[in-house]
Amino acid sequence: MSDRVKDNVVSPAQDNKVETISESLIPKSPTPQPINVLQVGTPKEEIDFFDEGDKTALICDEKNTVLLKTALDKLDYKIGIAKGVNDAITKLRFTKYDVIILNENFAGGSPGNNPILDYIQPMPMLRRREIFVALLGQDLRTMDNMTAFLKSVNLVINTKEIENIRDILKKSIEANDIFYKVLKDSLKVKGKR
Repeated sequence: MSDRVKDNVVSPAQDNKVETISESLIPKSPTPQPINVLQVGTPKEEIDFFDEGDKTALICDEKNTVLLKTALDKLDYKIGIAKGVNDAITKLRFTKYDVIILNENFAGGSPGNNPILDYIQPMPMLRRREIFVALLGQDLRTMDNMTAFLKSVNLVINTKEIENIRDILKKSIEANDIFYKVLKDSLKVKGKR
């Protein structure tokens, strides 16, 4: 055998060296950690569970929770109460609510920067039409349809009129149901609802 051919032959000792070098160059992948998809944000967040056919509502308001809960109870809604922005978004991701009542100042938000409203506004149209959103604010005119349209909500309510919230909600939700009845019935027939 010529010297040239001998140089190309790899001895068993050299073969082990090649494997060791190539293995050391390959990065070790970290051991995958199990992911709990229900754990989003802080451990304080809870997901609301309701029965099929329940009328459901989510309250995103720290100041008027008791009054809003009482009004919604009288309208036969099962209620979830958001404790903060992460909790509200978690609840919205995993639970279908029929009504959301949102204070524009909820969890440090402001009329121009509300994270919950920012989450709701770009929802797909079919999903958004299933939710009635009422926005509470101190500078809003109650039942002002143009402001509601601009904010992408169904109803705006001035916080000074919160004592009448049950009657305002009842009237507005009934009007909304009548307005979307044909669309919802058509979607149900097509199997998309």
